[in-house]
Amino acid sequence: MEPLPVDKGWAWVICFAGFLVHTLLGSSGQVNTMMLSSLIEKFDTTITTISLMFTVGIMCFSFFSTVSANVFLPKFGERKCVIFGGILTSLSSIGQGLSTHVAGIIVLEGLRGTGHGILFVPAMCLIRQYFKRLRSTASVIVFCGGCVAAIVAPFIIAAVSKEYGVTGTYLLLGAVELHYCVSGLLLRPVTSYRKTVENSPEVELNQLPTIQVTPPPSQESSQVQSQTISNGSSYPLKNLPLDAEVRETLLDKALIVEEPIVRPRVFSRGMSVDSTDTYLSDKYKQRATFGSVLTLTSEHGAVLETVLDKEDTKSRDDPDTGVTNVGVFRKCYNEASLNLWSMRLAMVAIMPGTVHVYIAIYTPMILHSQGASLDELSTLLTLLGVLDLVSRLGMGFLADTHIVSATVMFILSQMFLGVLCQFVGFFSMFETLIVYVILLGLVIGARVSLLPLVVIEVVGVDKMPQAFSIISLVATITAAGVNPLFGAITEATGSFIVALHIVGACFCFGAAMWILVPRLVQLDIKKGRRD
Repeated sequence: MEPLPVDKGWAWVICFAGFLVHTLLGSSGQVNTMMLSSLIEKFDTTITTISLMFTVGIMCFSFFSTVSANVFLPKFGERKCVIFGGILTSLSSIGQGLSTHVAGIIVLEGLRGTGHGILFVPAMCLIRQYFKRLRSTASVIVFCGGCVAAIVAPFIIAAVSKEYGVTGTYLLLGAVELHYCVSGLLLRPVTSYRKTVENSPEVELNQLPTIQVTPPPSQESSQVQSQTISNGSSYPLKNLPLDAEVRETLLDKALIVEEPIVRPRVFSRGMSVDSTDTYLSDKYKQRATFGSVLTLTSEHGAVLETVLDKEDTKSRDDPDTGVTNVGVFRKCYNEASLNLWSMRLAMVAIMPGTVHVYIAIYTPMILHSQGASLDELSTLLTLLGVLDLVSRLGMGFLADTHIVSATVMFILSQMFLGVLCQFVGFFSMFETLIVYVILLGLVIGARVSLLPLVVIEVVGVDKMPQAFSIISLVATITAAGVNPLFGAITEATGSFIVALHIVGACFCFGAAMWILVPRLVQLDIKKGRRD
């Protein structure tokens, strides 16, 4: 089996799969937005009633994205989650096309939000494992799918809806959404690969098919036992070379099987290390714990200790409570890094910035209210989509240079948006609106594309999926209330400008809180709460 292709080969296929998923997600949102007036006319309902489908969809998406990252993803893997979520989404869209009542549209939109939530995190979390040097660029490319959908989808949707109506549009959307399954099939898990380990110059790999490790016969004895090699030779365990290659050998070639031995006061165990052509299985590598005689009395045990999963909450005491066999809630709490103060502040800091959804939804109406005609509006929106795509790619490349961190770019973009919202009233002609769209396009997509990278900087690569799902849950629940709130402000004042002033203030306030997050990250590392 070949080694894991990091930053090359199939890694870019993984990137393309995530890009395809986000293109389909963006297209789905474009269909709902463009079909809004047609749905109101078809079902003879009000905009307040039909807008409930957005609220229901967002709530289901936020809840199931968290469930997927913490429950489905560890159990079923990325591929199955994306395929199942894609099938559920496709069936929901087909059902909306065949629905004869507005209530059916709302319920099925909740079901579609469920499908989106199930596949959202699994579709992009493999990026952290397949990419290292180009991780930021690959992550941004994934989220550029939404930009492509914003540029291309409206023209296609307009043509399809004119030819086939509401029913035909949603039926074709359901057919297109089956491509989620194609994306899922491309998500090759990292367990399909193995590291290439060259033979150690001191201990040949083929000379170590079986190693028997026996604990000392008594508690007082610390004499290290010998290991028996299947070819008949014997090596003292403490004299086994422990260079980097042997460590990789233990990781790639060992299958740990425990045989608990009851001993007074000190828990010891016998272990056998058998040669195999697979990775160290998670269910086996979680079995050896701290405090065994093996790890206390031998250098070899120290190596095994680094190989084994040190975060196994089932086999070690909880550092906060001292209680063994931590419950499911505590396990999810730790895996989502909710014990980190930086993560807690990030969950609060993400909330003011959810006013981003107001700009995303009402930008066409804002531009039209500022004097843009319908033809000019199409030109401005296309320009906005192109600039958004270019700016996202540029931020990804810049993040990979490590000149500026993703968190710093995230903060600067939020502050820039906050200031820009205060001056929208001065852009009242088509020429000046072009300037506004250019400035908006430079930062409008930063929040969406940089957030996964910011989460990695806060909690680390390993715990990114769980932490990202929790932050997304908080953000989407908050965003569900933002749209009607600012919509009411706009109706009460008769202008978008007043609402935009408040939106800009929220952006600046959120950016101010994010400034404190890197300081808390350093504090968490210093206090030993994060590696």
